Amino acid sequence: MSGVEWRGLIALLLNEKTRIALAEVVLEEAEREGRRLSALERSKARAALTDAGVLAGAEPAPGVSRDYLQRFLRRPGRADGAGLERFLRSDGRIDRYPANQEQRRLLLAWVAGQVLAPGEVIDERTLSARLGEYSDDPVLLRRYLVDVELVERAPDGSAYFLPEGGTRD
Repeated sequence: MSGVEWRGLIALLLNEKTRIALAEVVLEEAEREGRRLSALERSKARAALTDAGVLAGAEPAPGVSRDYLQRFLRRPGRADGAGLERFLRSDGRIDRYPANQEQRRLLLAWVAGQVLAPGEVIDERTLSARLGEYSDDPVLLRRYLVDVELVERAPDGSAYFLPEGGTRD
């Protein structure tokens, strides 16, 4: 799996809707095949995921660690140089936008996940201020995010939000 492919997978796992859809498919498959985890198996599996950093929070309701997943998107690329970090300055701000559309979408998805939480609705000024932490041209960045539908804008332009289900990527 190339750097772009696994980063795309991580970005999908950061998106609440795609993560829920995957969980539903996995559970439906397990149910069809009659597979269930015992309490001990579930506890051991959750402990392993928590130890690895994938899960955060205490039992009985741990959640997926977004911080853990986001670190993968920020890691320098392997030999293929596909890491998002190559498009960022050392201070985490965008240095340049990738020419490759898939990589550009990954970078934009990462920014959208940094500036907006699922279900959060903010005005243009607030969004621009947050985007200003990642870009010298927050207006252009906002336009890119809306154009690729990673951020939605109310019809009257008064509010911005993540598409339903969010993209905390």
